[in-house]
Amino acid sequence: GVELHGESGLAADVEVVSLLLASLQEVGLASLNIDLGHVGIYRGLAEAAGLDDTQEQAFFDLLQNKAVTEIAAWVEVNITDAKMAAIFNALPQLAGGRSVLADARELLAEAPAVVLNAIDELEQVADVVSQRYPQARLYFDLSELRGYNYHTGIVFAAFADGYGAALANGGRYDSVGEVFGNARPASGFGVDLTAIEGLLDAEQDRPKGIFAAASSDTGQWQAIDELRAQGEIVVCGFERQSHSDMSIVCDRELVLDTGEYRVQSL
Repeated sequence: GVELHGESGLAADVEVVSLLLASLQEVGLASLNIDLGHVGIYRGLAEAAGLDDTQEQAFFDLLQNKAVTEIAAWVEVNITDAKMAAIFNALPQLAGGRSVLADARELLAEAPAVVLNAIDELEQVADVVSQRYPQARLYFDLSELRGYNYHTGIVFAAFADGYGAALANGGRYDSVGEVFGNARPASGFGVDLTAIEGLLDAEQDRPKGIFAAASSDTGQWQAIDELRAQGEIVVCGFERQSHSDMSIVCDRELVLDTGEYRVQSL
């Protein structure tokens, strides 16, 4: 594990996430995927809604399972304020790319300042990390509460393509050293080295495929079918998806050249 201390919790968050990405890049992982959340969002909303400990834990469990139907039923019974009920029902959907932060600002415009500050912190960390590692893919989940009873701010996890579990988990845990007389902001992460070793071995052995851009041309499909019959891996792209999005798994591209489809290197 890695732990950083400093005068600014936000600065520690930036450096720790950057250090995690640098470590994954250094060992040679082809994909860099980071999930970002902030426990301050749910904590602030739970306080604003006046949830007691039992209610807070009950909704916490539902939220972690993204149990939308059960969440709606629970909210109907436990949240009487219409605006707050809408917010609690929307929390599971606040997950995705950077647009999620804009959606959250609109939805949570009347939320307590601590909630809006949490969104600001997520954006500030994302801005710096994206500048340092533009190839990294950032995913935001504002209902992610990993380590809720331990962390005090931003939480994050690293994932690899094709591997369902997190390779690393971390976040901010300010004041954890208070019992030792030092309550400085702190942020850190732990890494599953066994999982990373297994992924690296798999990536070395996995053959690369051929990328085929989205097309309605039957000639392209015939070419794809022929390549697959030869044992090739052909990955068909979605609309507006380019070969650069598939560089992790593809090293060649199917292109139309003077009326015929051929394979060329990327």
